[in-house]
Amino acid sequence: SGNASPAVLGPRFRVKLRQERSRALSYVGRWRRVYRSSASARHVAAPQSGWNVARTSFRGRAVAWVSSTGPKGGSARVYVDGRYVRTVSLRSDRTRARVVVFSKRWNASRRHRVVIRLVGSSRNVPVDAFVILR
Repeated sequence: SGNASPAVLGPRFRVKLRQERSRALSYVGRWRRVYRSSASARHVAAPQSGWNVARTSFRGRAVAWVSSTGPKGGSARVYVDGRYVRTVSLRSDRTRARVVVFSKRWNASRRHRVVIRLVGSSRNVPVDAFVILR
């Protein structure tokens, strides 16, 4: 039909999946590894008390926090490169696994740091994984 055009190459990229027990993640407070068959690696990091923090540093041009949502979901503040970005609520009508609950992208690949800080005594704020686009 005459709609052919030459192939165009897009930018090169790599995707990195950091599971909850990656050495590139660090946790402050009491966290434990909990089995969840629906999680990306069958486990999540679950806080055992409020006021806990999960964090990671990486080089990339995009990042996504993967968690689960549900009726008992808690809330967390997300900081990127030391600045507050927004508060994420994991509360929803039904339980869902492997949900991208936060994402951020930049024009170029650079060094970044993401901090997830639980709000108040929220405990149902699991960390399943972080997805990083380099």
